[in-house]
Amino acid sequence: MNKNYIALMYSFTQKKDVDKLMDEYKKFSFSGGTICYGNGAATSKLWRLVGFDGPERAVLLNYVTSSMLSDYLKEEKRIQKIIRYQCAVVPLNKQAVSEIIKAEGIMEMDLSLIQVICNKGYSSEIVEASRAMGAPGATILSGRGTARKEDVAFFGSKLVHEKDIILIITPRDKSNDIISGIQNLECMQKEASGIVMCLPAVYFSKAL
Repeated sequence: MNKNYIALMYSFTQKKDVDKLMDEYKKFSFSGGTICYGNGAATSKLWRLVGFDGPERAVLLNYVTSSMLSDYLKEEKRIQKIIRYQCAVVPLNKQAVSEIIKAEGIMEMDLSLIQVICNKGYSSEIVEASRAMGAPGATILSGRGTARKEDVAFFGSKLVHEKDIILIITPRDKSNDIISGIQNLECMQKEASGIVMCLPAVYFSKAL
């Protein structure tokens, strides 16, 4: 990285809106991003009504500098009037991010972004376990493992395990319970069945 990036932004929206959202971000000099596709698993009826559940979900990942984040926060409400989405900020430089949020008159939040990478087919159990421990919802993305020497070959190609990547944003005081609930699942006791990671998040936008 040749820029002084201070945070990684996770933007959650409907698949049909993700390119439009990236076009808005480019107005703040966002040079590019990574788009992942999946589906939502909201717990609240309100979240479902505003489109944050079911198929056709997208997650847009962007590294941002101080100026990018500051310019974005000034325009966030305008963007949310034309696109349904939510944005979480995971700091790489906590002090710099905190100063920008404070300067914009926004209250810093004490949140966690829990990421679970598991073998495909386990996501339903993991989402239900996280809901039982108070998680407000989840986004499920699809991926695959990397080929290893011991993977089975089929007509010259390696057969690798498909993976689910589950993203959960929650108040930090609930994160330990959610992680424990996931780790205690029978499906997570098998060797190489999955991993759980937790990152701090200091901001999560509210849908208008």
